[in-house]
Amino acid sequence: MTKPKTLDQLRAEKERAETQLAQEQHKLERLENRKKYLEKGERTKRTHRLCNLGGTIESLAPEVKDLTRTEMTELMEHIFSDLEGGPGNSISSLSIPSTSRGGPVPFSSLMNSVSASC
Repeated sequence: MTKPKTLDQLRAEKERAETQLAQEQHKLERLENRKKYLEKGERTKRTHRLCNLGGTIESLAPEVKDLTRTEMTELMEHIFSDLEGGPGNSISSLSIPSTSRGGPVPFSSLMNSVSASC
């Protein structure tokens, strides 16, 4: 048979359990903070990438600055639907048109062709 524990033994056991509980709660808090940090990092990377892409588009075609979100979406859908097989194909098959001098076609010409085909 087990001997009944004394009051001092029970108090010591309670104190150990409370200490362990506090340690585990602190460990959980650290893990939650780490998770938030990592998730925020992914959002930050995505935001940075999207801003760079948007900046590139604006530098190549300044006219897009004046487009609404809907107009920009329609333009992108049109551009990507021109890929062989329609939307959803790989961008690696995208060819950029060029002028007879070898430079890119002015954006206004692209916009006119998009407007004409819509």
